[in-house]
Amino acid sequence: MLKQLHQTRLNIASDLHDEIGAALSSISFFSEAGKINLSKGHTDEAAQLFSRIGSTSRETIESMGDIVWVVHPKNDQIDRLFHRLSAFGKEMLTSRNTAFYFYTDPHIAHTVLPVEYRKNLYLICKEAIHNAAKYASAKNVELLIKKNKNKILVVIRDDGTGFDTSHFHEGNGLVNMRVRAARLGSSFILDTHPGRGTVISLEFLYPQNG
Repeated sequence: MLKQLHQTRLNIASDLHDEIGAALSSISFFSEAGKINLSKGHTDEAAQLFSRIGSTSRETIESMGDIVWVVHPKNDQIDRLFHRLSAFGKEMLTSRNTAFYFYTDPHIAHTVLPVEYRKNLYLICKEAIHNAAKYASAKNVELLIKKNKNKILVVIRDDGTGFDTSHFHEGNGLVNMRVRAARLGSSFILDTHPGRGTVISLEFLYPQNG
């Protein structure tokens, strides 16, 4: 138990280090480039760079908020995760005229998830919803989380454009989802075809303390 807690702390520290380090590096670079452009009278280019600073800052604040939320003890039960994912999905997708359907299993609503499970599950689902909103041009997005015997099954499905995996280079989003699934001890299955939407599914062992 102590070894697992130690590893969880290391993972969270690593996430914070990577997130903050990358953000500060970007902000520093954009700031210096913006000042150079201003000194040369390139105001439009400078304005774009300063806008990048704003968006990077907002994204970092959101990421830090996610990590703080995940580690707070009051959010241990999975129903709190359900509420946060539901709110995020509705906010992200309804603004794009995409319907969001979230199906949860009442049998696991009061399950206490270890922080590492909670963090990785939340960030996988959030990334999948974000990708569907940004790239899929879908009319409907569905998220299912349920207990399947001694495992938790997660499925994210959209009816959007899909893509050809043989001609697709996975970006950081998909790579990060695979890494987080591996931390859960889960498979990560991506099923997509042009014109037939995308389905992401994972399944991991029910936590021993659940």
